[in-house]
Amino acid sequence: MIIDASVAVKWLIEEPDSGTALALLGTDDLVAPSLIHAEVGNAIYKKRKLGEFADEEDLTTLPAQLASIIRTVDEVPMMSRALELSLALDHPIYDCVYLAVAEAMNDDMITADTRFLKKLARHKIVGRVRALGV
Repeated sequence: MIIDASVAVKWLIEEPDSGTALALLGTDDLVAPSLIHAEVGNAIYKKRKLGEFADEEDLTTLPAQLASIIRTVDEVPMMSRALELSLALDHPIYDCVYLAVAEAMNDDMITADTRFLKKLARHKIVGRVRALGV
């Protein structure tokens, strides 16, 4: 199962649907492109900037926690397909990288990104992507 950053963040930080995301742990081989580490790190940075964490709170252990949970694959071989999807969907390539990995691995992708799900609803690939909890 391909997991995107919107789900992985819920493993590390209490958010709505964190329980649903945590229930995925141990149920399948959880895989993501290596890009997930940068995306989750960026989400943590944004949450700190928004004041969701105290400045003195140590968040530096979170990347190691993520690395212990998920197996990553090199997304570079799938970048052409990710760009193709990005252009077809008129959506940022970051999310499309996860989808390209799912296609390449012939697996489903799980996301909590409602904006991405809405874009996919208008595209034939919608069957490969599932909303978290569905």
